[in-house]
Amino acid sequence: MPHRHTRTVRCRAQISRLRELGTSLADVAAFMQEIELQQGFFTPRLDGRGIERLRFLAMQFEEMGRVKTAKADVSSPRYHQ
Repeated sequence: MPHRHTRTVRCRAQISRLRELGTSLADVAAFMQEIELQQGFFTPRLDGRGIERLRFLAMQFEEMGRVKTAKADVSSPRYHQ
């Protein structure tokens, strides 16, 4: 079934992009915090600059990638032979 294989390949590529996006967002959040610390900025408790929101979103993308990878592996044709 070439169609199923193509769909699986496409799904895995999207999962990879989600993970990369999550990692990039985490990098941006770390950079923002590093700059704040270097410049002596006060970080409000309510996350005024959104650093914690970025970290949370990054974590969600990375977890989404892991969950979808597990589902894709289970639905892979090798498990249905």
